[in-house]
Amino acid sequence: MKMKQSKQKTKGSAKSTSTKPKEKKAKDRIKFVFPEFPKPVSAFFRSHSHSRSGLIKELCKLLNKEANRLLRDDCAARHFVVDSIFRPCEQSLDIGAAKPVDLVVIIDTSSSMNDEADDLTRDAPAAIQRAQERCVSDLEVTFFGLEGTFPNTKFNTKLRDHLHTLGIADDHIEHRFGSLGKEDGGWAIKDVCDHFNWRPDASRAIFFLGDEPLAGALPANVHMDQEDIKAADDAIKAAGDKVKIFTYAGRGIEVYFDPSTGVRAEDEYSRVSNATGGLAYSEAAGNIGEFQQILEEIICATSGGLCGPVKVPEIRPCFSLKWGDGENDRIETDDVEVLCLTATNPYTNVTFKDLTLFLIIIGPDGTVAKLPDGTPSVVIKPYSMICFGDITPCAGYKDGKSSGVSREVVLISRGAQEGTYYVLAAYCYSVEFKLAYGSIFPIELVKS
Repeated sequence: MKMKQSKQKTKGSAKSTSTKPKEKKAKDRIKFVFPEFPKPVSAFFRSHSHSRSGLIKELCKLLNKEANRLLRDDCAARHFVVDSIFRPCEQSLDIGAAKPVDLVVIIDTSSSMNDEADDLTRDAPAAIQRAQERCVSDLEVTFFGLEGTFPNTKFNTKLRDHLHTLGIADDHIEHRFGSLGKEDGGWAIKDVCDHFNWRPDASRAIFFLGDEPLAGALPANVHMDQEDIKAADDAIKAAGDKVKIFTYAGRGIEVYFDPSTGVRAEDEYSRVSNATGGLAYSEAAGNIGEFQQILEEIICATSGGLCGPVKVPEIRPCFSLKWGDGENDRIETDDVEVLCLTATNPYTNVTFKDLTLFLIIIGPDGTVAKLPDGTPSVVIKPYSMICFGDITPCAGYKDGKSSGVSREVVLISRGAQEGTYYVLAAYCYSVEFKLAYGSIFPIELVKS
């Protein structure tokens, strides 16, 4: 009790002989103002069910974003700008000028593309507005369906009908009539390149969306053929250096490939885009995201602003599939076989980052027969994504040894039909180059 009274007396004393200024509390001394930082921080922690490292990562992202904004605003206020004399990266386009851009969006009107038509219709207005803010252009976007339309979407005009209004007769139209023409993406691209009423001096772009080979697919035919290759070749030739072609390969396209060469339908979509300076998107590879972002990228890449897509060469990892205890070991119609899937890198200056792959198996007629209980007669596991990590330069080619990065999968067959089955691999990755260059910035000093 005495201690308590003594404490109260000290606290209540009205006089002090010290002239030392009262020290501010820490919260008064230091203030950080981050307009986009969640408030209060405790609520941020409660609302994010992350691990400790995950929380730190989220906080670092927010801090980095705000720091970058402050620096960007500060740098924007600087008056003098000097480009490197080696490679000035700003193009000659006047940022204030509204350059004409014509974008034609074509969609395969088979029923499987209905969702994409709905998504594009939903996202297009916001994407166009956002792209106009980022990349100044006088933009005109036209939407067409191939030999069909999707009600209540922007795809309410058939490409053939539009070409007729321009005086183009059917014998000058490449893509086919009727239901087969709904999937003739390659030849439809050629028709638009050749006949669309492009504005003079406008930058030209085509965005094609489909989930079939570029010459369509006949019923029960999951194989590509030379007709599909020719459709891609014709599209590239018609585009030349005047039209950038952007492509979207929808889910389900992974079943279409050429068994004699291993070339996939999706590869042809990418080839058309890469050859014409466009960008290729793939739903199956998991990089599709929101259509709003994709449309923004397409519009900005076409407008010729300060940045655009580079023509990327075809850079892909190599794969091999091995199994068996000897030369006579075969996979039987009732069997369990462990397969070894190996990824290798044939390049000296490229790393394949975060290579991720999943496998599906199809039978001789494009399907796998089912057992009486409804389960497939042939399955390959795991079903989930298979992570290979990073594939370093020359992995698999050092000292003549069979190296690289390998993963085991299991193929199980029960009462399966005889015949040739195909293991299809869909994979995604990023490419990292080790590059070193230099820049020189001339800065002139004047006499003080």
